Amino acid sequence: MRKKRNKKFNLAKSMNNMVRGCQLQHIKSWGMYEDGSHHMKIVDKRGLLVKKYGNEGVAKLILEAQRRWLVEVTVYCIDDNGEEYLEQGELETDIECKLNDLYPVFKELLDECIDAVNHKHIYDEGWVVTVL
Repeated sequence: MRKKRNKKFNLAKSMNNMVRGCQLQHIKSWGMYEDGSHHMKIVDKRGLLVKKYGNEGVAKLILEAQRRWLVEVTVYCIDDNGEEYLEQGELETDIECKLNDLYPVFKELLDECIDAVNHKHIYDEGWVVTVL
């Protein structure tokens, strides 16, 4: 007979495996909610949409736990000739932390990308955060 503790442990392990590889995605032009939070998509490791603009349970599981992260930021630009180009930056954490703890580093990465392009060319910016 199995112990309940093992079942709970397996459930927790299963939940962690489900979240690994999930992404939170946001593009500035998608807008923000009235409370200032970002509209975002949650996508599973296969690229399938979990729920557009957030899923309380999955988002909580992703955001409130200590995890390793891959943060990718992109600045979308169009030059004077109408050619599109991107400026991108990437950061992978080597320790587990909450996503909110990365905000200062994330902001610095985005600012570096913005500073690398002609500000008149910028038409959008966005980010993708992947659970490692």
